[in-house]
Amino acid sequence: MQVTALCDAAKKAGVTLDEDDQHEIDEQFSYIELAAKQYKYNSVSKYLQAAYGNGVTKKVVRHMLEMSQLATKYSQQQYDSYTYTPEQIAASYAEKKGQLRHVQLSVLLRPGRHGRHHGRRRQHLCQDHGRHDGGRQGHGRQDRRCHA
Repeated sequence: MQVTALCDAAKKAGVTLDEDDQHEIDEQFSYIELAAKQYKYNSVSKYLQAAYGNGVTKKVVRHMLEMSQLATKYSQQQYDSYTYTPEQIAASYAEKKGQLRHVQLSVLLRPGRHGRHHGRRRQHLCQDHGRHDGGRQGHGRQDRRCHA
């Protein structure tokens, strides 16, 4: 649904796929063809049916790849269009200082062999108090909060 909305916005803005985008789509489709060969399917069509269900053809997949590429291109153009000077950033921070000083990060660690959790240790950054390490809370969930 998000891809469709971005494609609609891209079309309204006049954004289209160019030669480089088509090359990217062709490359993505070649990975699908490679997967079909690796899994020993007689054809890409049979692989697509097995992987995605009846009715999913090469044409459907190519259309979806085109939509995804257009959505990504438009989204990136929108992101790149947002530019702020250091002064604008500082003014925005000063205006919203009470709302922007703390970051909370939760990390779900996956259990590894012998029930141990694998993952990088994360740290919490706080504008006013520097770096804080958080403690584990049940079920491998890491909560980081500023307790200053």
